[in-house]
Amino acid sequence: MSDTSRIIIFGGNQPTKDSGAKLITIPWDALNERLELGDGDKVIIDLLSLDKIDDVDWVVFHNIINSKSMKSLITSGGSIIILGDPRFAMKMSIGPHVSRPDFLGFTGISFDWEEGEGEPVVAAEDMDASNPLSTYLGFLNYWHYALTGCKTPNPSGFVTAWTPEKVKLTKRTIARTRTGADIAFELNFEPSKVVRKVNPNIKEAEEEETIEYGSILFLPRIDLSPPETISLVTRTLCDLAFLTEEPEWAASMPVPGQKEIQNKMMQIERQIAELENTLEAARPMLKSKRAFLRLLYDCGTSLDEVVRNVFTVLGANVTAPVDDNGESGWISVDVGGDQMEGVLEIKSTEEPQCKEEDLHRLSQWVSKGIREQQKRFKGIYISSNSTDKPPKERPNPFDMTFAEISKLHQFVVITTPVLWELYVLKCARKLDLELFWNRLFLTDGLFDIKPLRPKVKPAATPSTKKESKPTPA
Repeated sequence: MSDTSRIIIFGGNQPTKDSGAKLITIPWDALNERLELGDGDKVIIDLLSLDKIDDVDWVVFHNIINSKSMKSLITSGGSIIILGDPRFAMKMSIGPHVSRPDFLGFTGISFDWEEGEGEPVVAAEDMDASNPLSTYLGFLNYWHYALTGCKTPNPSGFVTAWTPEKVKLTKRTIARTRTGADIAFELNFEPSKVVRKVNPNIKEAEEEETIEYGSILFLPRIDLSPPETISLVTRTLCDLAFLTEEPEWAASMPVPGQKEIQNKMMQIERQIAELENTLEAARPMLKSKRAFLRLLYDCGTSLDEVVRNVFTVLGANVTAPVDDNGESGWISVDVGGDQMEGVLEIKSTEEPQCKEEDLHRLSQWVSKGIREQQKRFKGIYISSNSTDKPPKERPNPFDMTFAEISKLHQFVVITTPVLWELYVLKCARKLDLELFWNRLFLTDGLFDIKPLRPKVKPAATPSTKKESKPTPA
């Protein structure tokens, strides 16, 4: 089996060891048509555990295993193992219509059976200890039905996807009756010739390729219970071992060292619970921190909120506006005993350039402060342009005219990437807040962050001074 293939058991419901294989067990009363067979899968159909045939939803089963999925499975190297008697008809009800197709119809093979009884005959090579089937055959002591013949193609089957000369059916007898009918057997599909086109435009550009197809293995009931049979098959044929479930009487029996391990487990569970609580408490903290990143891409009132939060972190008292259609907010900050106050106008757009009319709106908010509070507030314009690009790829949003008008109005203009850099410096305790606020309120025009960035010490250069040689005595 490949690393991606699985073992799928229809009718199985036992727990399994961690053997590195991917196991899917599907009880007959829990078929799920969303399951799809994959390349290289090994499918086990456990008919031994089938109590009432008509209680199974065979429509769902047919949606999973049919001629199309059968072809895909077999041609990709997958295989099917059928445990138990497959000679029955499925009751399939679709609305008022009820049909009873043959269970083995998905194989595309016509089967001829006979009933009887007797002891099986097993080939000596199949009973060799090195043969994975030898253990299974050791429990096969009697037979009640046998295969007398099979042929393909069946018009309803997947084999019709190939022409007869491209696929042939071979049968390997594993156990037989004394008259030669098959009790346990394996059917293999072998392509006699497979041609792969190297270049579809050139007829001569063809190569023969050998493809190993999968098989269908038929195994009858043996002298073991259905769970024991499944356990044996998965262990010997799939390299996957099942664990026998612990009985009720054994569950209450302690084992040496159990109490100490259980106490350790309880301690670990408490630690896990504490860590989970800590983790849950950290999630909103992380969300709150990452909300500041919206400074670089958000818009509207959501961006206004983030900008006000950043100014709060930088030490300002911020007042949100009453009207969403008005100014973006008011700030005040005490710098060396001087009270500095400003009004905000925040704009976000994917466009590369700012618009002059936004400065006119900021003039309205400054006039509003004079009219309502008898104060002249510093006009602070925050621009977020080219939000569809990372900050480093954004062009300069201010042309010469915009810069000159903002300077004449004594407005300070700052971009959200610059505001983000100020926020990062503040969180790293590398920002001189008094210097920042003084520069912000004293700037008319474009704000320059360069004087606020930490000074980078020049890298030390190796000394080029030659060592003096000692003077000989």
